[in-house]
Amino acid sequence: LKDPSMRRIVQICTAAMLLGACLRRPGPAQFALLWSRRPRCLAGRLTAPTSVRARSDSATAGDDMSTWTARQLQRFLKEQHVSYADCFEKRELVERARSVASQRVRPVTPAPSAVPSSFSNYGRLVTVEPKSAGEAASMIFLHGLGDSANGWAGQLPNLLQIPNLRFVLPTAPASQAFGGITNWFDVQAMMGSGVSMASAMSEVDSRAMRTSLDYCHYLVREEQRRGVPPGRIILAGFSQGGCVALRAALEFQDAPLGGCIALSTFLGASGAKLSVVDSAKRLPVLCCHGLADGMVPPTEGRRLAAELRRLGLPVESREYPGMGHAYCQEEAADVRTFVGRVLA
Repeated sequence: LKDPSMRRIVQICTAAMLLGACLRRPGPAQFALLWSRRPRCLAGRLTAPTSVRARSDSATAGDDMSTWTARQLQRFLKEQHVSYADCFEKRELVERARSVASQRVRPVTPAPSAVPSSFSNYGRLVTVEPKSAGEAASMIFLHGLGDSANGWAGQLPNLLQIPNLRFVLPTAPASQAFGGITNWFDVQAMMGSGVSMASAMSEVDSRAMRTSLDYCHYLVREEQRRGVPPGRIILAGFSQGGCVALRAALEFQDAPLGGCIALSTFLGASGAKLSVVDSAKRLPVLCCHGLADGMVPPTEGRRLAAELRRLGLPVESREYPGMGHAYCQEEAADVRTFVGRVLA
């Protein structure tokens, strides 16, 4: 609309329409339809009322999410920073959306950005504060290859439901050589020329991930500066992140940590190439793996657990039939039990 007076009339009429709709208390679907049809000239002038601003804001466990379209479900999960890449059917999207809506998502805030220059190429560091007050405890969780902190920030705390645990979620550097894919160590070091994935998983060692190991140790010390005792700090990770978290925990010399959680991951080089400092010789470790994992074979998880047991570490190993390179509620329950025990 080029005529200012006509544009103003449209603005007033549309505002009246939206106000009347809000007073009639429409459901999320009705308001979303009205809001989507507002004229472009109102962009930036009106904001949706808080109570019905968007489906994701008003979603509760009581909402019938089965009536939502797949795109609406995906948008809701994306806004909550919850991954849905492993949901191949609408019912799976509905189940995940209901799970998120049934729990109040804790605030996600960026951690302080002042980090040493040697770690300046690492991505966003996210922290999720505990729901309730209690004795300080922290979990530093490393995502997998190609993922980010945001990929876990919205789902990990809700999945584990540990009220007094603070989550520290770093993001790996993005490799320009591999199209901006995030990775904790040089993928070429793991995928050497002519080497199979299975062989690479058994050959990569701490040299390939030295900077990431140092970064993990820096994050542990930052938690200590906040007043969290090292015995109440847990290093954890998924897939490639799990390998780095485990090796970082085994090489942390300052003091014994509370424990380590290795999810759907691999050990890398063992024997003389696996360093375990004195303070980590009694480190509690939980290893979890899906028996249907097509990315990291279950045999890698078993090799990891067997090698740690050979070194005398207290290791718990869990396997889940039907679970691929992902997670499940049963695994979450085992992690919750393990965390509760090592922090007791």
